[in-house]
Amino acid sequence: LGTKQIARALINAFFDEVYPCSVFAFLRKEPFYQAFDSGNAPQGLLLALCSLSVKYVLADREERSRKWSAEAKSHTFREIETGKMTTSTLGTLILCFHHELFNRVFDAAWMTSGIAIR
Repeated sequence: LGTKQIARALINAFFDEVYPCSVFAFLRKEPFYQAFDSGNAPQGLLLALCSLSVKYVLADREERSRKWSAEAKSHTFREIETGKMTTSTLGTLILCFHHELFNRVFDAAWMTSGIAIR
């Protein structure tokens, strides 16, 4: 993600620009900021969140957005494979689904939604 300052700007953009959509209400702003500040934000969730908000902050956004979403999904699949699935894992899948949907990658969005449902 780069520096903590860039990550903070991406988180701010998420909560200002993307979060108002009620489908993201599973994320709570203050607890997420606290987890981020303490270094305890789930990595997959952070990557997925930043992949959705990068278009509001950085110029070279498309490649970064795809890369971060793919990394978030990989992280999530490792959690599922090792039996360490949490609510953050599910939240990551929901954010990845929306990233794919917003970028018109409908086949991947369909598969990601199925994984989240299971």
